[in-house]
Amino acid sequence: MLRELVPLFFLSLAIFTFILILDKIIELTDLVFHGGVSLGTVIKLLLFSFPPFLILTIPFALLSTTVIAFSRLASDSEILALKASGYSIYHFLRPVVGFSGLLCLCSLFLTVVILPMSNVASKKLLFQMVSLKATLGVREGVFNDDFDGLTLYVNKIHHQSSTLLGIFVSDSRNEELPQVIIAEAGRLIADPESERVVLLLSNGAIHRLIGGGKYQVMTFSKYDLSLDVNKALAGGRAAGKETKEMTISELREKIEQYQGEGKNSTPLLLFLYKKFSLPVTSLVMGLLGTPLGMRNRSGRVGGIVTSVGFMILYHVLSTGSEALAQEGKISPLLGVSIPSGVLGFAGVFLITASERNEALRPFRAMQVWRGEL
Repeated sequence: MLRELVPLFFLSLAIFTFILILDKIIELTDLVFHGGVSLGTVIKLLLFSFPPFLILTIPFALLSTTVIAFSRLASDSEILALKASGYSIYHFLRPVVGFSGLLCLCSLFLTVVILPMSNVASKKLLFQMVSLKATLGVREGVFNDDFDGLTLYVNKIHHQSSTLLGIFVSDSRNEELPQVIIAEAGRLIADPESERVVLLLSNGAIHRLIGGGKYQVMTFSKYDLSLDVNKALAGGRAAGKETKEMTISELREKIEQYQGEGKNSTPLLLFLYKKFSLPVTSLVMGLLGTPLGMRNRSGRVGGIVTSVGFMILYHVLSTGSEALAQEGKISPLLGVSIPSGVLGFAGVFLITASERNEALRPFRAMQVWRGEL
């Protein structure tokens, strides 16, 4: 069984992960050809992006693996032959549970240890890329909108001194008070410590329409314009440590702080509980996939369709239960436990029904569960 499961699992894992990360690969490839970013930097960023995707793809790869593997055994009548030889479904479950338990531990290690580290490293590397792009990516005579809320135009660049000449900036970050800044010269400076990019302007003027038909002009000799790098960081990453970059202890401290200040700590609690519920999903998917595969007689195609159906069901349950938790209708712990609980109950029920060789028909299935048959 392990020889059947392990190669198929890694193949499924590679396919699912590639599908999810494909958009990221295209985005990073564009940075190499058009953003002036080195291939080595892009490869590092891609490696840092794998842990969040693996946490999601491991349970679904395991589900498709068990369903397809047992579907093949069932379609070739091997399950029937083994049952006739005295093997029960619990014999088939032993290697599945062992393999699922190992994947559960790996997923737990990813969520608790690797994920915060990779997110921190990814953010630092992304800021280095933004710094590089801020310095080298600005081109003469081209409107640059890489910084959120700002449009930057440079008439000429003096490459030896990295000085920008003839600068025009349209600043719409404050919708109630938009402004246009014109300056003779400027320089872009990136500060890795504060994760800020600052445009140092000299000899210019700020033009504002302040309402009531009034127009305001202010001149300056020196002016520092802080640039918002959220857009350039591809996903709204801000300075400081975000929730997904925190360790378990840091999350708990943040939750206690929010609760002490009377703030809504539900999002943080959901994130904390999901760190443990997602690994458990791997074990649940293994238990669910075994009886589903045994009952499938349409081969691998039917197994794939069945797997996709339960993946969609899990996503719907997860989205719905978390939304209820966000609204305060259920507790955060219950919100993250419902998807795995429902599918785990379905798995146990199917295992019991398969052991009794019961067909899943309306009402009869409920009788099997109650022990009436």
